[in-house]
Amino acid sequence: DLDSQYPEVVTGTYDANIHKQDSNRFKRNVVANTNGQWPQPKIPYKIAQYFSELDKKKFLTAMKTIEDLTRYNGKDCITFVNQTNEKIYIQFVNATGCGSQIGYQGKVQSIYLSVFCRLNGIVMHELLHMLGLPHEQSRPDRDEFIEINTTNIKQSKLTLLSFLVF
Repeated sequence: DLDSQYPEVVTGTYDANIHKQDSNRFKRNVVANTNGQWPQPKIPYKIAQYFSELDKKKFLTAMKTIEDLTRYNGKDCITFVNQTNEKIYIQFVNATGCGSQIGYQGKVQSIYLSVFCRLNGIVMHELLHMLGLPHEQSRPDRDEFIEINTTNIKQSKLTLLSFLVF
């Protein structure tokens, strides 16, 4: 069963209609839709006490990697800061799968990570969703480049192929 081998999406966390915008696109911008953009470059985070020190280190490493890779001309574009009194922050949560909502939600946002999801690449993947990056298969121009054989996809997973409107 591929779901157990590659746990990536927690049911209910991926919403293909999360980002809607008019047809304007922004050139040279990784995120064409700014509706889900975080209002500040400093993003508070909270790691629950029940995570092991090794897991906490993995989460911190993933956040630092994103910070390092998004630094431009010596300027930090994204900085993760330990949550103190902020009312809106991201929290790492133990779960049965992996998942995150796409973009800023205006409330506490959970990044769901089972023990199988606590790898640097998967943690970064979910953090990038939280920052507003959807899956490539949701691009509105997807069908210009690839053909998807939906007979090879479980019925319950077809919604993952929905287009996002940018």
